Amino acid sequence: MESRFIFEPSTGKLNVGEERHILVTFQPDFLGDFNVQFDWCIETSSVSLPLTIRGVLLGPTFAFDEEELNYGIIPFGFPYHQFFSLRNTSQIPMDYHLRIPNDDSSEFTIEPSSGTLPPTQKQQIRVTLRPQKSQIYTDKNLVLDVECVGKEVKSIPIVAESRAPEVHPSTNLIDFGYVFIQHKYERTITLHNNTDLPAIYELINQDDSSRSTALYDVDEFEGRVDAYGDKSLTVSFVGKRLGGTNLPLYIRIKGSSAPPLEISLVAIITGPTVSIDYAKDSINFGRIPVLTHTERKIKLHNESLIPANYSVSLKGKTNGFSVSQDQGIILPNQTINLAISAFLDDAVAFESKMVIDVLESKQFIFQIKAQGEGTTIVSLEDLSFISFGSCPTNQTISRELILQNKGRRPQIVTWINDKEKKNKKQPAKEAMETVYFKVYPESARIEPGLTQVFVLKGISHNPLKLEEKMICSALVDKYSSLLFESQISISFDKLLLDFPKLVSFYWKYHHEISFEVMKQMVTIKNVSAFPLEFVLVTPYPFKMTESEIKLESGELIQLEITFDPSSKSDSITGKIQKRVAILYKDHPQKDFINLIGDLSFPNLSFDSQKVNFGCIVNHSEKRNFIKMSNDGIIPVSYEWHFENRESTVSSSLDLIPTKVHIEAVSPSGDKIKTG
Repeated sequence: MESRFIFEPSTGKLNVGEERHILVTFQPDFLGDFNVQFDWCIETSSVSLPLTIRGVLLGPTFAFDEEELNYGIIPFGFPYHQFFSLRNTSQIPMDYHLRIPNDDSSEFTIEPSSGTLPPTQKQQIRVTLRPQKSQIYTDKNLVLDVECVGKEVKSIPIVAESRAPEVHPSTNLIDFGYVFIQHKYERTITLHNNTDLPAIYELINQDDSSRSTALYDVDEFEGRVDAYGDKSLTVSFVGKRLGGTNLPLYIRIKGSSAPPLEISLVAIITGPTVSIDYAKDSINFGRIPVLTHTERKIKLHNESLIPANYSVSLKGKTNGFSVSQDQGIILPNQTINLAISAFLDDAVAFESKMVIDVLESKQFIFQIKAQGEGTTIVSLEDLSFISFGSCPTNQTISRELILQNKGRRPQIVTWINDKEKKNKKQPAKEAMETVYFKVYPESARIEPGLTQVFVLKGISHNPLKLEEKMICSALVDKYSSLLFESQISISFDKLLLDFPKLVSFYWKYHHEISFEVMKQMVTIKNVSAFPLEFVLVTPYPFKMTESEIKLESGELIQLEITFDPSSKSDSITGKIQKRVAILYKDHPQKDFINLIGDLSFPNLSFDSQKVNFGCIVNHSEKRNFIKMSNDGIIPVSYEWHFENRESTVSSSLDLIPTKVHIEAVSPSGDKIKTG
């Protein structure tokens, strides 16, 4: 008891004549009389001061405004409410808690179920009952617990009866008839409630063992059927396995002890319906060229409401056939074209069987036939016309001809020139035609799947325009056939370069100018219709910057050619004449560029190289005349002197004039000036 009292402060000090108020707090947990004594202990005094606290504890008083909660007859699963008021008739607050003992299934809900009610105040309480089974409630009470007063200090009896009404389906059988597999079908049923109570229904889950046959469902798995009302449900059905089926669908009325409603779902499950518009059960291509795609088409139409999965297989040892799509899906009410292609790799008869399987439906079988015609030797390029264009003479012109055997049997391929073939038929005495082109090797065996490289070669030593024909044939199992004819066209032409025929250098002496190398630019252009390779051979004292040259058709090059005038060391006016030789690669033709180095020195010419005075009388005088000419383009100044001035002969001779200037040659003649 003492622990329920609290003193504040519980210790302290008082001065002489001082007073202090002590706050006493009492927290009781019981009702009734109480009498408690406390002692105040004073330090340094052996006498304590007694304090007695006594009184009576009274609990709150309360009252209900209802004697019972009567729900009457109510339907299973639906919430129903009853209201009453709890009043605090005392002058103190009341802490309360409301409950219903033995409510194991939590059918009742109390709002609010607990709280503190102020003095003289009331609280409205709502009690909700949602029955979980059909029963009569006779032993249920709502009890009140009041804190510090006791448990179940007051109670209110509860009266109720829960019933599940009878519900009937509009039919116990739903016949879907013929249905397509994996396609959803829907039917409607109605639940009838002829009672004055609403009902709750729920669909019982389909058992796992029947799910492999078909699946069913309703649009509302659980719902309400009003009193004297109807509920329409949409039942969906999806077939999973071909054949007839009868599945039970169960609907439970909650709270009812009667067996669930049973509705039989009956159907015949079928696969897709596919039709083919091809009238016959065989496809005959007839005689068709080998190595050529030939097509026939058939139409597949899906007449059902579900996609049709199909696959196509071909069977046969000599199968040269294929289909455009060996598997696929045909959508509902869609038509597709199935192309059957024949690609024959031999000139024999081909047979095969085509099987069209429609998943979960029927199978179609067609016999396919075709007869191959023609050759299986093919060229990687068109050889019907071979044009070499313009080509040089005296050179072997060649081209590779690649043939491949795409057949199943080895073949011997032979080439022959049409002229050669005609020559063999000509009498020996008659003139034979000249054959310019041949194929090497002339004959070769080509195994299946392999290729053979033939080389077409031709040459002419003279310019001419030529057309010849090569004939190619194949031998297969002793049967020979013409493969193709190649028309050959070529123009053998001379090698044509555009270049200057003459290159001249002019050098003139001057006493103040030394010998320097002279330069000129020369342009050479290939005017042939084919590339040219050539070498330039340039003799000294001329020189060119390049010696080996390759020019494409129409291409030109500028070359520098030099001339060294110091090569003429005798200082006599004259011309150095040489030629640049143009030598073509792999061709006997030669061309030349003439080169002239024209050098002018100050030179004189005499009409006589000897002066003969003959016999002359001693101490007499005789004169002889020599004519000197300047035939060059440079004026000449000269002076006579004897090689041996001290000889007796030279002292007896005199030259007049000794110094002379002669102008260069002019149309009016020489001009002689004496000095």
